[in-house]
Amino acid sequence: AILERAGLKTERVEDGIQCVNMIEKMPAGTYDMILMDIQMPKLDGYSATRQIRTLDSAIAKVLG
Repeated sequence: AILERAGLKTERVEDGIQCVNMIEKMPAGTYDMILMDIQMPKLDGYSATRQIRTLDSAIAKVLG
């Protein structure tokens, strides 16, 4: 809600698996930032981040 009030477009998912799937299906450059909850169900944020970083380099250009 804070980000949306600042004028940013946001998307949310319920768990880490959905997050990885969403990143995979969208074109490279769709997302400028991913905020990850480390305690998500089914696949925690640490594991989801590791999976995202193994994707095609154009899609997974994630810093940090």
